[in-house]
Amino acid sequence: MTREEEAKVIRAVLDGNTNAFEDLVLAHQKSVYHIALKMTGNEEDAFDLSQETFLKAYRSLSTFRGESGFGSWICRMAANLCIDFLRKKKR
Repeated sequence: MTREEEAKVIRAVLDGNTNAFEDLVLAHQKSVYHIALKMTGNEEDAFDLSQETFLKAYRSLSTFRGESGFGSWICRMAANLCIDFLRKKKR
């Protein structure tokens, strides 16, 4: 998906077409999952963190500025959630 296509989908979601978010999920689910799996080393945790990442992205979509690609933004979000998860698990 190109940045222009992502921008159209994001605008659609922000305009109320919640079903359009599925396009972003399908385009980025593998990369988000692989980041979580690599960081946690556990398939179940990776799956849960992937879902949490997309939920957080959906809720925060209005804060996406578009300075980077959506893929970069959501992958950074996934990495940050994994870091938080691993910190909590360590305690």
